[in-house]
Amino acid sequence: MAEENELGQTAENLKSAGHEVAAEYGQKTEQVWDDARRRTGMLKEDIEEYVRDNPGTAMCMAVGIGLVLGLIIFRR
Repeated sequence: MAEENELGQTAENLKSAGHEVAAEYGQKTEQVWDDARRRTGMLKEDIEEYVRDNPGTAMCMAVGIGLVLGLIIFRR
């Protein structure tokens, strides 16, 4: 009987510790997600600004990337 109580207490301790770890990693995950979303927004703004300031260069880069991807895809 004492062993059952001890095992039950150990299981409860592990369960509690697991919840704490899950909560901690949940918070860290949310922070990383928010940081990634903020950085993506900043990158989008930078790209838009670059394209507005250099439309010709941006168009040439897009055509070049399209050609390379086309060659990769259609060579298979």
